[in-house]
Amino acid sequence: MPIKLNGATNGSVELDVPAAVGSDLQVTLPATAGTALVAPGTTSITVPSVNGTLDRIERTGNIVQVKAVDFANISTVNITKAATPSVGALYGIAQGNRIYATIASISITPTSATNRLIVMGQVGYSAGTRSDKGAHGLVAVKNNAAGFDPNGTYPWYTGPSVLTPGYLPSDLLHVTCLAGDTNAQTWDLKSYAYNETNGSASESVLVVSRTFTVMEVSV
Repeated sequence: MPIKLNGATNGSVELDVPAAVGSDLQVTLPATAGTALVAPGTTSITVPSVNGTLDRIERTGNIVQVKAVDFANISTVNITKAATPSVGALYGIAQGNRIYATIASISITPTSATNRLIVMGQVGYSAGTRSDKGAHGLVAVKNNAAGFDPNGTYPWYTGPSVLTPGYLPSDLLHVTCLAGDTNAQTWDLKSYAYNETNGSASESVLVVSRTFTVMEVSV
């Protein structure tokens, strides 16, 4: 049986329940003004004190979750690629002759396969050694198998007679991709050194700081 609440001058609000509920349920009105009861249990939300719209986390564009490795200076990670021998390609990335090192890792379980993941990372370097045919960069790797290489094939390529700084600029990475499934995923931020087999010396980069973030965004 519905309950009808009449307005002071006109109109009404009617509260009703389904014809078949299945069991006896109880709804308790909150004792605090400006809140509304939300299932399950005693969970409640606060109604904005100014005009606005109550939101849902599933709304397109909302951030569902954020996983992060906070910025920190770390013990130096030395990544060196000698001119020889040659090295095959890894992680589904076409370019070979790279030596990779994992700088940070994040585990995330998407709530929807159709949501987007935004992956962002940055590493800082100290002085290293350069080959005249060397390069270095930053990639993101999903589940140790699927590599994302957004910065090109040979970032920071030296080349003959090219002046390069003794202390390398930091590397940035930004990737957006489909979550794909709702299974747990491990994302690795990997820095690498590249060198051609006829390079003049080893290509060596020294990673000394990092930060890494993976966000799930509702679509």
